[in-house]
Amino acid sequence: MRFDGEVKRGSKEVIFTSRPYLFELEVDGRNATINIDSKLRVKSQATSYFDGNPQWQAEFDNGDVMPLDAVELKGDGFAAYADMEALVAEYNRANGIIIDKGESKNLNDVLVEVDDQGQASIKGDALSQLKLWYTKASDQERKSFRRWIIDQD
Repeated sequence: MRFDGEVKRGSKEVIFTSRPYLFELEVDGRNATINIDSKLRVKSQATSYFDGNPQWQAEFDNGDVMPLDAVELKGDGFAAYADMEALVAEYNRANGIIIDKGESKNLNDVLVEVDDQGQASIKGDALSQLKLWYTKASDQERKSFRRWIIDQD
């Protein structure tokens, strides 16, 4: 999600576009509008707001408002956000998130259980564990793993 709107810069109207943010939201078939909790009127105000911790929210058609826990998507260099799909895929890979049957799953939550004393234990089936390690692997490690799989057949 990005904020994209008209703000004033001096006496001119300009378009301000924020950096992209990621969040998870289940709408359960309801209509929802995603917005921020502030009215931005001037460019310096918008810049300052998004340099801080912007508060995204979902407003449903029944009037309910739900705050969203958003994470800023990081990009590097010129045209850092030109390939948004690749950036989201990299974020998901780095954070152990996969899309399985149209639903996002954080494999770190599914596979690791922490008890009241802070002791972590591995849980879950072998396939989920393989998916987690595959998403965490570098491109070279993935190539090596695929070669190894072929050699096993």
